[in-house]
Amino acid sequence: MRLVLFCILQIVFGTHPAARIHTQVQGLTSSIVEASGFIRDASAKQRMMRSELAKKSYEKSASQREEVQGNVVMNREKCLDFDSNNGVTAKLQTCHNGGNQKWQLNKGHLKVMTEINQCVSVTSQSFVFLTECNTSDSSQKWYASMGAAGEGHYLRKTGNESQCLGTQQKKLTLIASSCVSGKGANRSHQKWYFAESMASLLSNKQVDGKCLDLDDGNVPRLASCSNRKQQRWYRYKWRLRTIEDVKLCLHANRNSGEVSMKSCALTDEGLRWDFGGRRLKALSRCLQRGADNSLVQLASTCEPDNTQQEWYFTQASALPLGTEKDNTCLGYHHKDGRVTMEECSLINGQAWYFDKERLKTKQDISKCLYYDKLAKLVIMISCSGDSNELWTLKNKKLKVEKQTKCLEYKSKAEVKMQTCSSVNRQRWFFLDSTAA
Repeated sequence: MRLVLFCILQIVFGTHPAARIHTQVQGLTSSIVEASGFIRDASAKQRMMRSELAKKSYEKSASQREEVQGNVVMNREKCLDFDSNNGVTAKLQTCHNGGNQKWQLNKGHLKVMTEINQCVSVTSQSFVFLTECNTSDSSQKWYASMGAAGEGHYLRKTGNESQCLGTQQKKLTLIASSCVSGKGANRSHQKWYFAESMASLLSNKQVDGKCLDLDDGNVPRLASCSNRKQQRWYRYKWRLRTIEDVKLCLHANRNSGEVSMKSCALTDEGLRWDFGGRRLKALSRCLQRGADNSLVQLASTCEPDNTQQEWYFTQASALPLGTEKDNTCLGYHHKDGRVTMEECSLINGQAWYFDKERLKTKQDISKCLYYDKLAKLVIMISCSGDSNELWTLKNKKLKVEKQTKCLEYKSKAEVKMQTCSSVNRQRWFFLDSTAA
């Protein structure tokens, strides 16, 4: 009956934008609708048809998206590296952008992103080594807590929060020891920087919809924002680099004002960038867009009212989003568009931010959190400008602007729109740290 009613609604509202969006969501998530019990009386044949449609939709959408990339994990200007020579250790090495320097902290496991299923583990004697990943092994469980003023993360041992992952001062090998605290204490050996989590789009106010990018020859330019790795910038030790190649940093030429990419290992002052007041400065001069809206260069002087010199890290505030119910976070499953509550991790699918009134993740900036009122689903779909993808977070209530219901964390990791109340399942907030 509900299927027939839905078909009638499609005929009546076929030209309405909301109806078209609903059709897109219905095709993408037919299996989710079935699992949710919205069509309980469907025949076996109908279920098979919907399953086949969902499979085709999944295959199409998966082929159009990049897989989740690993983090380059940095400490003291070196990168965490899997030592393949002996197969059981990880240590700091010069950054080279190789696969054995790509890591992911996911569901409490710090895992090297290679075909080898290896995770960082610690013995009762605080010896750190790599071993086969095991979800039930508590010695492999870590969580990241953000440092002061957003400066890096501390990797703390789950179940023993006083123990932190760090490096030995001279050997640059991993060690688990008491977390360093206290005013003036040197914490640099326990401070970790996750490049993927730090990375953000860098856009110019004067040119809407364009971000700082690198062309195929690594020449800096402005191009349409796409979230590709050449547009994901992060500032570490005053140097600007992308996650595409962590060996190269943005460089400014003192004489010509030309901006290019050079080795981060150089000691040239042209590699140092300061950011403040929406201005990116090198050599006391400001970065600005070129006359043709594509190239960038150093201006001869910094001008306070010149919008061509204003820059925005548009994803800088992307953070996990959780509720007061427990320590799980809202996660976006990029292969089928679902959003569920899951163990908090430093992954793009849990890095949420507001783009004006739209809720997006770093996983895919073209997708927005959307409330399909007809199917009673909350899902990620291609941003369209529909009012049901405009959200507000006020007094810890997360709701669609023109709807009266609030997003609620239900049982079994589900999220649904429910009548607003004071229950902790509806009290949402951005986390400034991630816990396993």
